[in-house]
Amino acid sequence: MMQQRPIAITTAALMGSVGGGFGYIMHLFFVSPSDIHHEKIAQDHIFNLCLFAAIAFTVILAVCLAIIREKPPIPPTKSANNKTHESFLVSIGKLMKNKNFVLIANGFGFVYSVLMTFSQEVAFIIAPFGYNNADNALFGAVFVVSGLVGAGVVATILSKTKKYQHTLIFVCFGSTIAACLETLTLLKQSRLLTSIGVGLLGGLLLSIMAVGLDYACELSYPVPAHNATGIILAFSHVICPIHIIVTSYVLTAKDHYGVQDQKNSLIVSTMLFGTLLLGLGASIFIEEDLRKTRLDKSKAQEITQQTIML
Repeated sequence: MMQQRPIAITTAALMGSVGGGFGYIMHLFFVSPSDIHHEKIAQDHIFNLCLFAAIAFTVILAVCLAIIREKPPIPPTKSANNKTHESFLVSIGKLMKNKNFVLIANGFGFVYSVLMTFSQEVAFIIAPFGYNNADNALFGAVFVVSGLVGAGVVATILSKTKKYQHTLIFVCFGSTIAACLETLTLLKQSRLLTSIGVGLLGGLLLSIMAVGLDYACELSYPVPAHNATGIILAFSHVICPIHIIVTSYVLTAKDHYGVQDQKNSLIVSTMLFGTLLLGLGASIFIEEDLRKTRLDKSKAQEITQQTIML
């Protein structure tokens, strides 16, 4: 069960991205660009879209409430099996003294903020280069699907190798390079090349969900895993809004003719690149202190020695 933790954490964390992927393409079945010239038709189409979304979400929620148990038969972590529960504030105090956790929180937070910024503002980034809403849906779907595949591969590798530090640096460094390539493909104004660039970026950025959260659990042990992941996500959601607000301001600025300028998109791409560099810098200085894995191996050796003695 413990070896499957990276896959379980990744699956749960990426469900939001799956929903985002549906959001990129769902509106194409209800709303068309021509609706902008017909207000009444546009209102009807938007109503149908909202009604479909409400029905779909209600059905999914009902299924989840019906099948999810309060507690699993086997606790997912050792801390979850403890009778006493450590408070969130106590965990924060402990983790702020843990240099490795502070570094992973920063590294994860910077990469995650780029992930959320790009997924939220991809339409504004690509618009000055001649792409339309259909292209936005295509790039968004490619971004999410590639991300799910990439994160799944990374989670599988981690569950077998436990090479957290190498994997984290690879994801951060690869994301930084992919951000540069994605900008270059935009300048080429090729739908195929841009799709490849966006796919590569998505595959690497979403992989941070696979390695970052599970690595945080390792570095923070014996702090309960749910507290460690909650704190690192909370920190990330402090960085994200600031990042999105700043980049939105730059992207929505218009030139003297009242249109969006390619220069604004390039400035935002440079900002994303810089943020990824910060994430890479924080990740490099982490010491791979796998507390949980080391304890599990120690206990396994003790059990083996006791069995041999018997």
